[in-house]
Amino acid sequence: MSKSVKINVSRLKWSIQDAGLSNDELASKVHISLSKLKKVLQNEDGLSPKQLSDIATFFNRGMLFFLNPKPINQKNIHSTNFRTIASKKPDFDLSIKSIIKKLEENREIFIGLLEEIDEFDETPWLPRELTDSVTNYEHLATQIRKWLQLDDALDLQKLRRLIAAKRIHIVFSSPYKGQWHLPKDSTVRGLSLYYDQYPIIFVKKQDSDTAQTFTIVHELAHLILHRDSSLDYAEDLLSQSGHEKEANHLAGLILIPDHFISQIDIGKLKSATFHEFDELLDFHKNQWGVSVEVILRRLVNEKLINSSNYQSYREAKSKVVVPKKIDEKIPRMYRHREPLHLFGKTYVQTVFDALSSQKITAVRAARFLDNIKVPDLRKLEKYVRN
Repeated sequence: MSKSVKINVSRLKWSIQDAGLSNDELASKVHISLSKLKKVLQNEDGLSPKQLSDIATFFNRGMLFFLNPKPINQKNIHSTNFRTIASKKPDFDLSIKSIIKKLEENREIFIGLLEEIDEFDETPWLPRELTDSVTNYEHLATQIRKWLQLDDALDLQKLRRLIAAKRIHIVFSSPYKGQWHLPKDSTVRGLSLYYDQYPIIFVKKQDSDTAQTFTIVHELAHLILHRDSSLDYAEDLLSQSGHEKEANHLAGLILIPDHFISQIDIGKLKSATFHEFDELLDFHKNQWGVSVEVILRRLVNEKLINSSNYQSYREAKSKVVVPKKIDEKIPRMYRHREPLHLFGKTYVQTVFDALSSQKITAVRAARFLDNIKVPDLRKLEKYVRN
């Protein structure tokens, strides 16, 4: 029979409260009876090593966290960026808390690797010419496009590559269950963690590349305008108030500058019904890598089309029933390529540079690349080189 382990009950109580859970919910999630959990919380009973391990894993903590007799110091538990987001969006769930912690750990790994291969750049990522233009959004958007070297043809991967070149680390969620996965029903679209060097943008995987493109640029706008960390839900990307309105406005100007608008036949749009918008703007959306909705929103902001037509378009789109995908296990035939989707080529290449210069072992490199197996590491190395 496994020996019972006594824990620091105050730390378990804090974790339950911090996660916004009830005792019943925790008991169900870690498969412990509610009566047992209540006894533990009243300090009348301990946990088996497996139960402690399951609870620690659920809260994304080590077992020693719950064995530590010291009281919680929230400044040591949660980072400044975490506390900033929590002050703005206090109700975010445990999956996002876990993602934020993983992002911070991933950034530390990235910076450590860059230092190992003498490629760490300590100069601030945000150039002075952008910080001087924050009150004139049109001028700022032009400066950002020039800084990123955006041209008139854009797609998601190109955008990611250009932003990564400016020392901004972009991480995507994974469609597979694991440490980088977000639940399907999560309405989170993205978040940004501000740092003077190597800030982070995190994007939830969505069916549409154009939706992810807007999320990335929205988060970039937050970093440039507000120089702060942000968490954004689906409704925030449509918001017309506060910081979200500012980020949405700047993102629209970046993705659709004035010379793009001059290519649109505004006369045709004005005389068209909202049912015809998709067909009339199909070429432009594919060329610019944005959605029809983003184009329409930009035109409404410029008072070039009637806002009521735009609202009718949105309402019609919201009523379209998207067939639910059958929730089957998808064979992970290309597991070795997943780190490229998650972390981008810059990060993956940095890991391999550290490996080839013998700064890290293959086992550590595999761990830094979403814990892939060493044979998959070799496949990925070959794939990246080719």
